[in-house]
Amino acid sequence: MTAVPKKISIIIPTRERAFYLHYSLQTALAIDDPDIEVIVSNNASTDDTAEVLAAFDDPRLKVLNTGTRVSMRHNFEFCLAEASGDYLLYIGDDDAMIPGQFPVFRHVVETHAPDSLSWSIPTFGWVSDDYTGKAGGVRLEKRFLYGALDPIEMGLMRRKLMAADFEEFRAPTIYHGAASRAFMERHRAPNGLFFNGTSPDLYFTYLAVLSGARHMDLRHPVTISGKSAASTGAAHNSKAIKKNAVNPATRFAQENQADPVRDVVDLGTSVRGAFFQVLETVREILGEEERPDYAAWFRFILADRKGHSAAEHDDVVARLRAYATQCGAEGALDQVLRAGAGDVSRKRLAARWAKAKSKLQSFRVKTEIDGENTVLSAAEVVDMILGDGFVPQLGAASEQSSRWRGAVQRSKPFPKQF
Repeated sequence: MTAVPKKISIIIPTRERAFYLHYSLQTALAIDDPDIEVIVSNNASTDDTAEVLAAFDDPRLKVLNTGTRVSMRHNFEFCLAEASGDYLLYIGDDDAMIPGQFPVFRHVVETHAPDSLSWSIPTFGWVSDDYTGKAGGVRLEKRFLYGALDPIEMGLMRRKLMAADFEEFRAPTIYHGAASRAFMERHRAPNGLFFNGTSPDLYFTYLAVLSGARHMDLRHPVTISGKSAASTGAAHNSKAIKKNAVNPATRFAQENQADPVRDVVDLGTSVRGAFFQVLETVREILGEEERPDYAAWFRFILADRKGHSAAEHDDVVARLRAYATQCGAEGALDQVLRAGAGDVSRKRLAARWAKAKSKLQSFRVKTEIDGENTVLSAAEVVDMILGDGFVPQLGAASEQSSRWRGAVQRSKPFPKQF
């Protein structure tokens, strides 16, 4: 008897980014697979998002509208309620699927049925006046192509998480990653919701780690991360966005404030503080008794002052003080404040050297096709370079070198970027 293929839900939450969505959605619908649904949840956009969506005619496309502006967390939950797939995969509205690599993803979930799956994610910078990062191309590195399918030991990831150690943190993710519906349904909170943290992707990651999910990591790309002036992630990097650009991070924070589902602690404008507050939320929901290394976490949070004024830094310290008092960790905070918080997140010398060596076995190509350079053309270029037929093996990167040589050869027609 032939097994019924698993249905895959590709979910794209969107708000006010019709231009980017137009190209992102094309990459998902270009996948040659009848057993997918592509869900776009329009977060009450006031631009021409509705018109962009109406122009697509594909029975696999399902268009939703939240009806009123909601937080990112709420929109993720809204999509989950409407999805019917056995596996769910979220990407942003300026990101891309790599259509020709989707069979690699399907092979893994059909063959191994993990609770969650992550993969290598190359980055594309959108070409625009407001985005000042490296744009119009994609870098491909040998170590992140045609690699092994690795079962990840969650005990190690748990220890890293509790110690605020994100070096080689190969953990589950729902954003540019996938999860089985069965796993998510098993871990709904008592309120009936799955996503219960202000950052839904962090919430999933921490819940999966602390609950011991059966997670696999694939060293090969399935999606491309798009970076633009509209990206919430890029918005937290002041170097990537011009001063006169509208910063979506501000709107993100405002929408979180209006969401009745909140984290157990609020650390204000601290980006790293958001990592911590979601962890504490997950711990409370799971009834997790093990306490994190509060000194390590406080050091991690306070080391990052990028974009913070003295007043904002003082506010973060005050909020940490209040929470430390609540959870009996005042001594740990005092210890960190006395010692001073150096940037412990900076990669250790060995890791930085490994990254530098990796770039020696990499190339960056310009992704323009017929005068267009968008995340759609980027996906097409990457697909042409990667080719097809790759089948990942458990714990072994078989034929990686020969496949890499083929990719280098296929990259030659595309202009290189430096």
